[in-house]
Amino acid sequence: SASFHKAADDEAGGFATDHIIMTMGSHFQHENSNECFKNLDKLTLCQSTVNTSDVSVFYSTPSCYSYVLNKAGHTWRSKMDDFFPYVNHPQGFRTGYFTSRAAVKRFDRHSNNIFQATRQLNAYAAINNHANLFFLNKALGIAQHHDVVSGTEKQYVADDYVMRLAYGIDKAFFALTSYNPTVHPRIHFARIPVTRYYTIRHATVILSELLAAVVLKIGETF
Repeated sequence: SASFHKAADDEAGGFATDHIIMTMGSHFQHENSNECFKNLDKLTLCQSTVNTSDVSVFYSTPSCYSYVLNKAGHTWRSKMDDFFPYVNHPQGFRTGYFTSRAAVKRFDRHSNNIFQATRQLNAYAAINNHANLFFLNKALGIAQHHDVVSGTEKQYVADDYVMRLAYGIDKAFFALTSYNPTVHPRIHFARIPVTRYYTIRHATVILSELLAAVVLKIGETF
């Protein structure tokens, strides 16, 4: 209790009123909620039984904390500048991540472009290919984490996220739409590079109708 009292006094030095908020939890901290709240219950009970203590400890919420601050009658200053860079440990400055790892940021956006285009083309062609799109969808969801697209992760972590995106792109179904923009019929051979199994379907007659195609090795001509 004495050590907690000292910790509360030290933290109170950074607050403008007698009401301070002590937050609990952080990344990978207090994962065992049952044990965490049991210890907090013991702490609040121990502190409340010390009659000579001038520190009152109890569970609260952000709304309750804001309420007592408004009732304190304190004139608050306006902060006009930003909060960057902020420090989470000595010589550990969080700054520059709006521009760091530009390649990861670019690949993340490029992967999303592929995902959106593939999803729309699959819907247009009435092809139920959600299973293959799931991998890219999941990888993009993970890549939005604030320690991924921001670039604050370590190199081997960045490599893992890039691998997930690349795997998702590889699994996604690619549909290439070729159409005649003129008003009259044309006979033209469309040359499209392919690296795997593919099918060509008619877009206006019957979606399930397969069209014939000729596969040539690179360098060969008709």
